[in-house]
Parts: sequence; C-alpha cells; structure tokens
Amino acid sequence: MLTRGKAAIAAAGLVATGGLVVGAQASGQPTGGVVHVYEYDPPTNVPGRIILTGAIFDHGLDRAGVAGPNHTYNKLVLTKGSFEVNVGKIKIHQHLDTTSCTLVVQGSGPAPIVTGSGTGAYQGITGTSHASTGFVGVFAKKPNGSCNMNAPVETGFGSVSAVGRFSLG
Repeated sequence: MLTRGKAAIAAAGLVATGGLVVGAQASGQPTGGVVHVYEYDPPTNVPGRIILTGAIFDHGLDRAGVAGPNHTYNKLVLTKGSFEVNVGKIKIHQHLDTTSCTLVVQGSGPAPIVTGSGTGAYQGITGTSHASTGFVGVFAKKPNGSCNMNAPVETGFGSVSAVGRFSLG
C-alpha cells in the first residue's frame, strides 16, 4: 500500500521506467533505434509491469528505486536481460484534493540508461528517453474529516509512457 510519499516515489519510478525506454536486443534485431515504453503500476509495492515496442520488443518488471544515489535508479528486469535507468531528473508535481482525499501525481523528464548496467541481451546498452508519468490514489478520511495520508491507498492507478533512442554496443 502507498502512503503519500511512497505514491510520489512510485510515480517517479513510473517515470523512470519510461526512461528505460531504451530496450534490449535479440539476435538479428537492429542495434539501435526508437523505442516506446508503456508501464502499469498497481497501488501497492508490487513492481510495475512494462512493455517495450519499436526497435526493441520485450516485457517484464520495473523494480523502482533499487540503486544509485538517493535510490534514483530503476532496474528493468525483462525477459532477455536487464538494465537500470536514472530517474533522478524527472520532475514530479503532486496535488491533494482534501475534499475527496484524492492524490494526483504527475511528472516528466529525461531518464538516461545507467552506463554499464545492462545484462543479457542488454549488455552495452546506452541511450535516454523522455518519460511522462502519473498516479492517482484515493485515501481514507479520518473521523475528523481530514485525509489519512499514512493509511494505505484505498484504490489507485499509475502509468508511464516514454519514447527514446537507444543503442547496443
């Protein structure tokens, strides 16, 4: 379950995932090009589900905030390998509607691949993408009518979309 701070981090992670737009290569595929990334994140601490299309096609999970300075690297664990993306430059904005206790988090920005982080088919991957992310979650109200931001999200949804260029080797 997400608290307000975790919701913002999850949104950043979503964006980061979008930054991970630079995908992997399988034998015979091009060694670079435009990649599109799509991610869905449930309102829990479960890793987001990612699909890459375009010059790279793969799918898997986004493990947000697993490494790097201030935990700003997201690790994409895909079927053909993995790599990390630095989501630290994604600008996040959030707004809480205190009437409905609805938290809306939006963000966008660059998400470069972390040099040397590729494994499997993604060894030597480089590039960057521009990601847009969002999260909306509804929190419970306290008996006094204020929003309980320390409680788990009652319901929510997060997504990321990104496009970028990548190169292998």
